[in-house]
Amino acid sequence: INEPELKIREDLLNDYNSKNFSKLLKDINKLQKSFPNSLFLLSLSGTINNELGNYKEAIHNFEKIIQINPKFADAHYNLGVILKNNKQTNKSIEYFEKSITLNPNKFEAYNNLGNIYRDKHQTELAIKYYLNCLEIKPDYLIALQNFGICLQTFEFSKYSKVIEKHIINLLNKNKILKTVD
Repeated sequence: INEPELKIREDLLNDYNSKNFSKLLKDINKLQKSFPNSLFLLSLSGTINNELGNYKEAIHNFEKIIQINPKFADAHYNLGVILKNNKQTNKSIEYFEKSITLNPNKFEAYNNLGNIYRDKHQTELAIKYYLNCLEIKPDYLIALQNFGICLQTFEFSKYSKVIEKHIINLLNKNKILKTVD
């Protein structure tokens, strides 16, 4: 078996939730001697290193996961997030797209791709990705808000039931977008 027993994993997650990162990294390093290919330990280490700003180490953790299991969609997603936050946008796009290929329901990846294209002023593409996200998770308020922001500067050239559905959803959540007086 490649993973520490459930009780150990639960204890590590409790330490993570307590933000006890330095102790946690020491514990993970000890456990990795017995479980060098533990996707759980690598993922937790990558997440902690990302939060601490140790991006090179975080990237290394998630790349190692992909070497062990290339079909681990969340590792691709997490690499996309880290690279996006470190201004490696084109590389992050590849990882988000790979994450979606492996897990078509990874709505957060669609939202992140929407954000990238919104920032690149490619609004039509951004809207496409926000709509993909909202089709999977219509109550994902972050994507709904991002979609609403794009609508402020975009004119549609043709009617779409999907777009109408999400505009109505946006209007029904009238607390999301407020105009400033």
